[in-house]
Amino acid sequence: MNNKNDKLSTGQFSKLCKVPKHVLYYYDEIDLFKPESIDSNGYRYYAYHQYYAFTVITFLKDMGMPLEDIKKYLDVRSPQQLTSILSQRLDTIENQIQTLEMSKNFISHTLSMLQIAELQPANTCMLVNSAEELIIISKAIDTHNAHGYLTDYINFCEDNNILFANYIGSITHKDKIFAKQYEAPNHLFVTKLNHKSSDNDFIKPAGTYLTYYHHGSFDTLYIGYEAMIQFASDKNLDLEDFFYEKLLVNEITVKTEDEFIIELSIRIK
Repeated sequence: MNNKNDKLSTGQFSKLCKVPKHVLYYYDEIDLFKPESIDSNGYRYYAYHQYYAFTVITFLKDMGMPLEDIKKYLDVRSPQQLTSILSQRLDTIENQIQTLEMSKNFISHTLSMLQIAELQPANTCMLVNSAEELIIISKAIDTHNAHGYLTDYINFCEDNNILFANYIGSITHKDKIFAKQYEAPNHLFVTKLNHKSSDNDFIKPAGTYLTYYHHGSFDTLYIGYEAMIQFASDKNLDLEDFFYEKLLVNEITVKTEDEFIIELSIRIK
C-alpha cells in the first residue's frame, strides 16, 4: 500500500476508529499516534494497519490509563509490561467493585429504614420479631459531653473505614437507661454493609424486641425510654442487657431534628 488510494484521510480514519478528528490531531501533536505520511499540502494519511495500533491505545485509555503513561508503555511494550499494567488495573477494578457494592448495600439499607419509619406507628411501644443482623461495634466508650461523643464517633468511622456515617447508632446498658443516663452509651454501632470480616463484627441476635419509634429530636428521647421501661414493667417483660438506638430518618431526609425518627429497641429474654 504505497499510493494515496491505499491510505485513509484523517476523516476516513476517524470514522473507522469512531473518534473525532481532533483526537487524531492531538495524538499526533503529543507524539502518541502519528499518521503514516503527510503530503506536501499538509494532508495526513493513515495506513489500514494502523487501526490495530490505535485499538491498543483505545484499550489502555478505556482502562483509565493516562495518555502520558500509554505513550511510555508503547515505547517499551512487552508481555512483562502488559502483565504489570493489567495486574494493577485488576486491583483497581476490584476496589471499585467493592465500593459500588457498598454503595448498593447502603442504598438498599437506607430504603429499608425509610420504609420501616413510614410504616411503623409513632411513639408507641410494641413487640417486634427481628432477624439477626450483622453489625460493627466500637470499643467501649465513656462519653460525658458532645465533644467526647463526636471524637469517639469520628474515630469509630476512621478505624472501621465506614464510608456512610449517617446511620451510626448507639448501644447503652439498661442500668444506665434505668438511671436516666440516656446520653452515656457504652458502644457505637452500624449495620455492616460489606462481607469483609473484622475483629469488630458482632451479631445482633434474632428474637423479640421491645421497640419504640421515636418521632422527634435526641433531646426528647427520654420520653421513649421512659415509655419502654413502663411498658416492660406493666407486661412483666424480662429485658436483656442492652438498648439499641438507631437513627432511621436523619439529616439526609429532613431539615430539622424535630423530624427525626429514631428506633429504640431491647431484646426480650
